Amino acid sequence: MVKVVGCPPFQSPPLWLSFSIISGLCIFTSVTFVQVDMGVVLEWFRRLSLSIFRTRGVLRLACGMAWGAHLFEALVAYRICTRLGGGKDTWKWTIQTFCVGYPSLRLLQKGERRRAWNTR
Repeated sequence: MVKVVGCPPFQSPPLWLSFSIISGLCIFTSVTFVQVDMGVVLEWFRRLSLSIFRTRGVLRLACGMAWGAHLFEALVAYRICTRLGGGKDTWKWTIQTFCVGYPSLRLLQKGERRRAWNTR
């Protein structure tokens, strides 16, 4: 048996999913913190967000929690890669997981399980 060292080879979730999550997080952040007129579409998102979260304070808290969840997932991805021995793809996985979140982390965990199975 050959012991495999390093994090799994870098791969990405589907492009449409990555684009949806990144743009959604950016729109959520902009309607939460930017106070200028942003046009009809973004104003609609702002009104929708305020109708869901009721107050601007709760909206800010929810946005902060979303960014915090992405940061936590990125730290988990970094820890998985360093525990597997690091490698050239560690920062790629970490940055992608910070931007995309759970779909990227799920791919990394699947690769980790595959590596663990192959080293037995």
